[in-house]
Amino acid sequence: MNGPVPWKTHLPALALILMMIGVLALGWPWPEPIGDGFDAHGRAVHWAWPPATLGAAILLWLVFFALDGVWSLVEGGRKRFNPLSLLDEGLIAWMLVRVASAGVANGMTPAVRAWAWAAGAIALAAAGAVELHRRTAAPAPSAKTTEDVTSFVGGLSALHAPDQRWSYWSVQKPPHGLLFGILGAFFIVGGVAIPDSPVVLRLVLLAAGVLVLTFCSGGFRTVVTPRQLVLRAGHYGPPLLRLATTEIAEVVVPQFDPVRDFGGWGIRRGLFGDFSGVWAFNLASSGVLVRTRKGKRYLIGTDQPERLAAALNAARGAL
Repeated sequence: MNGPVPWKTHLPALALILMMIGVLALGWPWPEPIGDGFDAHGRAVHWAWPPATLGAAILLWLVFFALDGVWSLVEGGRKRFNPLSLLDEGLIAWMLVRVASAGVANGMTPAVRAWAWAAGAIALAAAGAVELHRRTAAPAPSAKTTEDVTSFVGGLSALHAPDQRWSYWSVQKPPHGLLFGILGAFFIVGGVAIPDSPVVLRLVLLAAGVLVLTFCSGGFRTVVTPRQLVLRAGHYGPPLLRLATTEIAEVVVPQFDPVRDFGGWGIRRGLFGDFSGVWAFNLASSGVLVRTRKGKRYLIGTDQPERLAAALNAARGAL
């Protein structure tokens, strides 16, 4: 998930979005939103406004970057045809045709709708061709290379003295931070700008946007001091975990698979195997497993697990 974003496979969908922008510009100004969904009493419960389709298309386009990242893990270094790579082109093409049809009803030439159909077919064919000729990354090594932290441990040992004050910061950045930041911004804009949307939907979108932006502002940030460990969401988010160093019984750097062992990324609880019952705070595939004296276990995501493990061992006097 931390690899480069596969922009090339998403260019056909981007071309459809640009064409949608052109259709919306040609048809401007658009009529006021009209109801296209009604309850049993004939009251409108859903409103249609063609320009709002653009935001939905961009949101869908961004979501499929994350889905492609998941697919790359499923492949495991072996090339397999990804049917999800065609789904965003298909859905955005359908949105484009709907916008073009609304434009024709608003007085635009019928040729606009015909061009929308043609563009959708071309984009799907191009997406299929790009996927067939896509190259996969080399298979990941069976075991991760561990960092040599000898000098780091030596520095911590020198600091480990009675009443000595020191702190260590560890960070795990979210994958594709820019894309997810844009996604969070769209959630917030949608919660504010969708016309006549229910209050519950607005609150859900706003909460989702704030949550995504919180993680994108800094991912998971762990602070270790001689007294405690504090795990925080982003730069300004709330503390997610707080442990006194005297409560920590064991610190190890495990090998794990986020999908297999925890069902994905984020804040998860392991249900099977060696990680059953473990609470994971993880955005990638590296972290430190902490076991408390009461038997509770936590997986703390970090981009430098050996350093975080050394800092925790120093804090609890195990170096």
